[in-house]
Amino acid sequence: MNASELVKRITFSKTYEFLDKNPEQNFLKLVDWLETLNQGGFVAQKLPIIRKYAEDPESNWYHLARSFWNDIDEEVRKTLFTNFMLNGKLLENKKLAENRKKYGCNIPWAISISPTSACNLPCDSSGTAAGTAPLELSFDKMDDLVEQGKQLGTSFYVFAGGEPLLKKDDLIALCNKHADCVFLCVTNGLLVDDVFAEELLRIRNMIPMITVDGFVEETDRWRGAGAFDAARRAMRILKKYRLAFGTCVCCTAQNCDTVSSEAFFDAMIEWGAKATWYYLYLPAGKQGRPELMVSTEQRRHLNDRLEEFWTTKPILAMDFCCSGKLTGGCIAAGRGYCHVSAAGDIEPCAFLQYSDSNVAGVSLLDAYRGQLFQAFHRNQPFDRDPLFPCPLLDHPQQLCTLLKVVSARSTDPLGAEPPEELCGKCTKCAEAWADAAGRR
Repeated sequence: MNASELVKRITFSKTYEFLDKNPEQNFLKLVDWLETLNQGGFVAQKLPIIRKYAEDPESNWYHLARSFWNDIDEEVRKTLFTNFMLNGKLLENKKLAENRKKYGCNIPWAISISPTSACNLPCDSSGTAAGTAPLELSFDKMDDLVEQGKQLGTSFYVFAGGEPLLKKDDLIALCNKHADCVFLCVTNGLLVDDVFAEELLRIRNMIPMITVDGFVEETDRWRGAGAFDAARRAMRILKKYRLAFGTCVCCTAQNCDTVSSEAFFDAMIEWGAKATWYYLYLPAGKQGRPELMVSTEQRRHLNDRLEEFWTTKPILAMDFCCSGKLTGGCIAAGRGYCHVSAAGDIEPCAFLQYSDSNVAGVSLLDAYRGQLFQAFHRNQPFDRDPLFPCPLLDHPQQLCTLLKVVSARSTDPLGAEPPEELCGKCTKCAEAWADAAGRR
């Protein structure tokens, strides 16, 4: 650790202690500190907006920030704050920026890892390899991925699935070893119990994201009978132990009206969720069902509601497709994140099952510099209009050409899916969305 980094850490520690003594009184002083620490950086550009909310005790962001002191265990809060802001270098990630320039490729801020393809619910979602022998990544392989990621500047990881908590001992051990990182875990909550909650209190750097796709009817229809009750039980346990958690919502034609409602957002806040990640259903893989994709009207409504709730509800709500203004377009293939499947395939996106690299013989850096990720790198953003960020959802023909040019192979565990088939399932929705925006 160089002298500059040491000074920054000492300053950070003292600033956090100062904030922690009286957060309401010192929120504005934190903004001043951010301005000093991040001159000219990304956060500095947003400081006028941050200051506006810090000055208004009635604002949703003020209430959200205050809830971390009211609801979250002190040591968990401090660890997450430190890992996000300092170790994760949310303010300024020089290592990541330097490596992107040095190697001429995307290097992600976050890596999604699927420890297993197995699931303990009969999910109707596209991410589960139903009917096939489960695939798994060993602890050593996941550990190696995190080590490689950290060397390149990545300190944020997401456990996906299947159901990742089927390997919860490995995940706890991974979080314990890499205490300077932040780990999200997308889980149905069936395996969340008091013992697991006590482990989360000990390691302090894993945030469960509970899958809930509406209320009882919508969630159980999508994930199986009892799924909603299991999710709510998990939330109650996490809340009892004062642990930070969020929700993960798959938005389909069947549940879009419910999950975009104010009642559902208010329910998530009441349950104790601090963040929610929405994703639009995409018909990836042989089991993909185009009829479940949201309609143009539903997508427009969800866009409007998420934008409205961003400034009115005390919960951090994001959707990669609907939040194009914030993400600056497609974040796949390392521009923001990438995905490593349970088979070890290094994929541009968890919802795009194609690859030209596997962790069995290729490093993360070599995958980032490979033909597939470089093709994305050259084409991103796929559209300057934030309403059209996703290559699969909004530009399927362009994506089809890209996948064929680089000879990416299908990684669908149920059988190879040619790019023409996948992209063809999205063409109708893409054209309807373009028509609604007057783009054709």
